[in-house]
This record gives sequence, C-alpha cells and structure tokens, in this order.
Amino acid sequence: MASRFETGHFINLSNFGTLLTYLATQPAYLPDAAELKPAALEQYRQEVQAATNTLITEAAALQQAVNNRQQLFEQMRKLARRLMRYLEANSTDHEAIKDIATHYRMLSARPVSRRIVVQEDGTVSEKAYSGSRLSFHSMAENFQKMVERIATMTHYAPTDIRISLPALQARYEELHTTNSEVNTQYQVVHNARYDRDLLMYKKDTGLVDLVRRVKKYLQYKYGPASDQYHYANSLRFTRKQLRTGELIADEPEP
Repeated sequence: MASRFETGHFINLSNFGTLLTYLATQPAYLPDAAELKPAALEQYRQEVQAATNTLITEAAALQQAVNNRQQLFEQMRKLARRLMRYLEANSTDHEAIKDIATHYRMLSARPVSRRIVVQEDGTVSEKAYSGSRLSFHSMAENFQKMVERIATMTHYAPTDIRISLPALQARYEELHTTNSEVNTQYQVVHNARYDRDLLMYKKDTGLVDLVRRVKKYLQYKYGPASDQYHYANSLRFTRKQLRTGELIADEPEP
C-alpha cells in the first residue's frame, strides 16, 4: 500500500479524519480505553477542527490588519512629503522647518517594512514581525513629533484641510491606533495557535499519541501482518512537541 506520508497540521487533521472513517468500518474495533472509542475520537477531532477554524479566522484578520496598516503608513509618508513641501514654500520659520525636517528624515529613512505574510496556520516570522513592529512604531512617533512641532508655529494656517493641524493630529492618532490593533490581533493569533497546538500535540492526550495507541490496539487486535494495522500505519503524522508553553520545530513521528 502506498504511503501517505506528508507533514503539517492540516495533513495531521486530514489523516486523523481518514483514520476515524476507516475505524467506523471495523466492527471488531472495540478498545477498552474510553478515549480510544470511536465516539470519543470523533469528539476530539471536532474540538481540534474547531480550534483550527478559529486559528484560520484570526490569522486572516491579522493579515487584513497588517495590510491595512501598510496602506495607512504609505499614505502617511506621502502626506509627510507634501507637508514638508508646503512648509518650505509657505514659511520662513527656518528653525521650525529644520526641526520638522529632522523627524521627516527619520521616518523617511525607515522604509515601510517588507510585507508580512500570515500563514493559514497563524505562522508569522517572529524576526520579521518584531522588526516591523519597531519600524512602524518609530514612524508613527516621528510623524507625531513633526505635528507637535508644527503646532508651535504661530502662523501655520493652511487652507488645505488635509494638512490642517486637527487633520494631522487625527492622522497620528490613527497611526498609533492601527499599530495597537495589529499588535493586539497578533497576540490573539499567537494564543489561538498555542491553544490549537496544545490540544493537538500535548503528551498522551494529543493527536499523535492517540493515533499511536490506536495503531497499537489494531496491531494487538488484528495482528502485525493484518490489513487493518497496515492501513492505519500507512497514515503518517508529524509531531510538534510542547515544552512548558514553548513550541519547538516540527519533527517526524518515529
């Protein structure tokens, strides 16, 4: 029989469903352990599926928040550039312009961080995310400092409402808000991923250990040369170990 060896959380769940479907065709599958009975295994599968669905939904929300922030900060950078041109054309307060230009150069020197991709299972590059968080926070701070310095300029009264002081103040508040929204949603995804992994990979009660025990029971019940055992054993699963709340890299089931 061809091996079905593939890796990943979704493959694990899919193969688990395949195994349960097969067990339902075996009337002699009657384990004594309550957690190995078909009804209990199906209940567990539904719990893992629900946790997986929650993670997928939250990961999609994080990607949307990341995309929205990217767009907002691109607009801010264009606005800051327009603002500098306005000041240079309409003001002779050279000291103020010099101060504002310092913050403008700082936010301009930090290009919007490379696009963050949130995988369907909620995986995000921690290094990329951390760098991005610092970059966007710094840009928001420098834009706010530009606006606060402009607020001290006595004769700043543009007719263009897009660069009016209230509009600029509202914009930097929006920048800080969207940063907070991304950070909050990232934590939601982190927690949802951990909850799914704890349910799926916890020692003894997780999917891989349950499957191993099912295979052992089939080997005991039907024999090591039986079609039942060989079919179940052809379904492969990837273990992801949990250590005091910390996840380590995937490793194949022995």
